[in-house]
Amino acid sequence: MTIDAAIVVRDQHHRLRANEGAILVAPLHASIDHGTTATVLVTPATDYQINTDLTPHLELAPPRAVETTPVRLTRWEHGHLALALDVIAHEAGHYAIRGTLHFAVCKREQCFPKIEPIELALDVH
Repeated sequence: MTIDAAIVVRDQHHRLRANEGAILVAPLHASIDHGTTATVLVTPATDYQINTDLTPHLELAPPRAVETTPVRLTRWEHGHLALALDVIAHEAGHYAIRGTLHFAVCKREQCFPKIEPIELALDVH
């Protein structure tokens, strides 16, 4: 589906609703100075699809003791969206890596841009 052919609908909150799909972010566990890979998965609901014309991106703000690699788009098709990044912490503790995921889902000829808060929970020992 191309953006030019679609009607872009902006809801007031730009959040993914349960009837549009789901986002999965698994908790992370790592040792000090040993990296782990974080994955963010978006699966659209049955009547929806991921917009493959609007490039998704994930903005992150890691805590001081945590480093992240640039976000990689590992799967981007109508039925799935997956982003990955490597995370390494230099101190033990429990961390929340907060960010914002920008993407869009479409239903028929309507596309719904989403701005979704994301939190990666990282437990470092």
